[in-house]
Amino acid sequence: MELTVPTKPVKPAVMLPLFQRLANSFTDLATENMAKYDHHISCRKGCGACCRQPVPLAEIEIYHIAHVVEQLSEPRQSEVRKNFEHAVAHFREMGWFEEMENCEDEEEMKQIASKYFKEGVACPFLDEESCSIHNDRPVACREFLVTSPWEHCADPSVLPVAQLPLPVNASDGLRKLGRTEKLGKRNFLPLVRALEWTKQYPENFKERTGEEWLAEFFL
Repeated sequence: MELTVPTKPVKPAVMLPLFQRLANSFTDLATENMAKYDHHISCRKGCGACCRQPVPLAEIEIYHIAHVVEQLSEPRQSEVRKNFEHAVAHFREMGWFEEMENCEDEEEMKQIASKYFKEGVACPFLDEESCSIHNDRPVACREFLVTSPWEHCADPSVLPVAQLPLPVNASDGLRKLGRTEKLGKRNFLPLVRALEWTKQYPENFKERTGEEWLAEFFL
């Protein structure tokens, strides 16, 4: 794999498209490998079941998502902002964010994520059961592909869902990049909180060369 990166110091946002392409490459490799065993991706346009999950954003993705919203034309931008507000209000009222913050282990986090899913609150960008920002979607979304029947995703607590096994989880590497102490013990933020987060915490990432960002990603 050959990669071209900036030689001068840049903000991590400049590197994000490269890491998105890496994530795409990893899923393509995994898809090709599974096809050898006659296991094929069942995800399809119009199936937005996974778009009701608590999508985890790396810190650098939080600001990217806020930028994506700012670039939307009206009336779509106002619609999306209202979707964000509705989702935050809903989960704050039920105390879901506090549960997530106080979670101590991975198994408990799975249960909390399942509780989020059961509320049926769609991603603010979901439009007619399809992602309206597909090219800008988070890395976690790029990685979530299944080989089980797509109908199973409607209720994963009852029906078995086989997620595509990846050689490398790009989302893990992305969460390490330029991390500040803003997220506390968590290294991600639920997507629905991106807009309120960027208002409270303006972006102040340091600049590094492309090679340094890449080294941190793979470290």
